[in-house]
Amino acid sequence: MAGANGFVIASVQAMALSLTSETDSTDSNLEASMSAITIRRIDSDLKLKLSIRAGTNQRSMEEEVRCILKAALAEPLVEENLADIALSLFGSQFGVILPMVARTAANPANFSE
Repeated sequence: MAGANGFVIASVQAMALSLTSETDSTDSNLEASMSAITIRRIDSDLKLKLSIRAGTNQRSMEEEVRCILKAALAEPLVEENLADIALSLFGSQFGVILPMVARTAANPANFSE
């Protein structure tokens, strides 16, 4: 279904994704290639929540979905290492205080013997 602005409106009754390429012909100075997405089998409760959120933000549901996707994908992926996970689970804010262990300098390996 085509919208008044020439973009393909994302079907809100969707879950399987299909990507197509279209040209935005609304601006005669700029011919930008835009992608369209169709989402099938959206739960009616989810559609209602999206509609309410879009209305609250004074946007169409299509524009609200674009904003949600942009915000979700703008966040950089943070990879946690084991030390970060241990600190988040057992750090001082959780009542676990680990004493610092005194360390001595290591002797370099001797391979001449």
